[in-house]
Formats: sequence, structure tokens, C-alpha cells
Amino acid sequence: SRPSAPHSVASAAIGVVAAGQSETLTSDAHLRFAIAKGDAVRWSGPCSAEVYRHLGGSAGERLRRLIKPESPFVLAPEKYLATIACPSTEGVMKVTVEVRAKPNNEVEAIHVVMAPAFLLARVERNGSKVAAQVKVEDRWGIEVASGFDRTVFLVPEGLLVVTAELRDAANASVVPRGSRQARATKGVKTTVDIDTSDASLRVDLSNNGRPAEGIVALALPEDKKRIVEWQSGEFHAVPPGIYDLISQL
Repeated sequence: SRPSAPHSVASAAIGVVAAGQSETLTSDAHLRFAIAKGDAVRWSGPCSAEVYRHLGGSAGERLRRLIKPESPFVLAPEKYLATIACPSTEGVMKVTVEVRAKPNNEVEAIHVVMAPAFLLARVERNGSKVAAQVKVEDRWGIEVASGFDRTVFLVPEGLLVVTAELRDAANASVVPRGSRQARATKGVKTTVDIDTSDASLRVDLSNNGRPAEGIVALALPEDKKRIVEWQSGEFHAVPPGIYDLISQL
């Protein structure tokens, strides 16, 4: 049977139907990535891709890895996030795109533009420069670059979160760290300064509406391990981070 006119127009906009393919609509999405690479760096090898579950504002579990993302592949109809990784002489560049997989018989091309931007992280603690391990994540929480401070990272343009963790504090009860948002621009080097200095925290206690004295402590949320204790009403130096607060009268 001959497809209707609207179906023919949609097919022309999406791509080419594979030879011998049935005209009966399948329950799967047939996709491929069409990757356009900018000329700001020298690309050095084939790209790959990782597909994640889309949780709305963030990425969920990794579902599959594509060795040849520009070749056709099949996904169940759903909303996904996909991170395209392309190697270059400046490092591996990663770009995350949203994928809306819909049932079709055609191979739909998902266009991805690799527009290189550059980012340099400088880290200090208590007024002095320190050595740190740096991680860069995109708006979905997917890691797009990592390495040492004062290294120029190849990153995608747009909003990023840069986190630094001190390298010489492996034996500390809490490894000092800090993070900042940054907006990277295509073809531009963005410098981010991250301060991992301790904060000064005071906790005041009350009992039945009246001031009281006691002991306060901070614990790590992941294992409830207490990292510091001190007297309420006094200031205490605390490394940057998120903690559970415990008090005892």
C-alpha cells in the first residue's frame, strides 16, 4: 500500500527508510547520531556514546554504550540522555543531549554539535594555592572532564559545575572540597577560582524555648560517622560540605 501524503512528508524530513523495511509501524525507535565537529581542536579518533535514563533534571542509570553512535541503533520509546564523547589532541570532549525516542520505521538522525570550550580551575585554601583533583559536570550531573587543577579542560559550552577536592588530605577525617558553577563559551577559556577554606560555624541550643548548653557534632550523611564535636555556642572551623547535625544537652 502507498503511504499517505503527510507520512511521506515526515519521512523526507527525518531520513531514509531502509531497503525492504516493512511499512507497518514498529514499537521501537530507530535512531542514529549525526555528529558535527567544530574546528577549534584537532579531532583524533572515532566518537562513542553512552545512553542514560532521563530523570527530569538529572541523569539516571547508564543503559547502554554505543561504539559507533553514527550507525543506526534501536531504543524503546522513552526519553533519554545521551553523552557523545569524541577524542582530540586536547582531550576527550563530551556533550550531552536529550533524546526523545518515538516508534518509527525510519532511522531518525539526532544532530549533535561538538562546539569546544575550555576551562581552567584554580584552587586555594586559607589564602594559599593548593593541589586538587578537579571534576567537571554538566547540567545533568554527568561528568564531562576530570584531572588536576591548573589544567585546561576541553568542555562543552553552557552551564557546568566544577568541584575541587584537595589531593594532600587523604588522611583527613573530611577531605576539604569546594564547588562553583561556571558558564563555558564556545572557543573561549573560562577560569574558575574555587575556595576550599574552612567555614566558621556556631550552633546555639535551646530547651523548651530557653537557651541551653550542650555538645554539637557533625556527621557524614553517607555513613553517619562523626567528624568533629564541640561545645554549643562557640565557633568551630568546619570544612566545606553537607553534614548531619547532632546535638546533646
